[in-house]
Amino acid sequence: MRTVFAGAPNANAISDQPLAAPQATLISTLAKGVIGGDLHWDLIGYGALIGLALVALDFILKKSSKRKYSCAPLGVGLAIYLPSAVTSPVVVGAIGGYLFERAMRGKKHGEAASRLGVLVMSGFIVGESLFNVALAGLIVLTNKGEPLAIANSMSEATTMLIAVAVAAAVVVGLYRWSAKSASAIEA
Repeated sequence: MRTVFAGAPNANAISDQPLAAPQATLISTLAKGVIGGDLHWDLIGYGALIGLALVALDFILKKSSKRKYSCAPLGVGLAIYLPSAVTSPVVVGAIGGYLFERAMRGKKHGEAASRLGVLVMSGFIVGESLFNVALAGLIVLTNKGEPLAIANSMSEATTMLIAVAVAAAVVVGLYRWSAKSASAIEA
């Protein structure tokens, strides 16, 4: 079996676009830098200083606003280290979840709908992880970099817009289903 993850020695064996593995790439880079003696310690120091500044800012914001406002140092750190393709869906999901919770606030079935919405969206996270594992296996089994690609004459931008529209429709539909199911439970 051949590995098709970024940072692997044979990453281009099957596809010239290996699957992203930011955590593994980070640890691999750190280990190679420490062992080889060419790790940029100044950059690690800058990161530590930025982290300390963010923790101090978080403390000051919480203290001065009586815990109403805060700065999430961990979120900033993850946004710096993970690619935007990974963090963008998290931000969009957080905003969608906030809007759904806000819409359900004060309704008789609001608490049940919020809990059901969290369960459904947690299923998305698990499902995405399981899909990526299955996709990696399919890539290795078929020896194709994109085994699920559908040939069409549309541009990549068009297909991405269609995918975003379909995903948005599915998420809105699931949130509506959550609200309707919670309403039926409370009735």
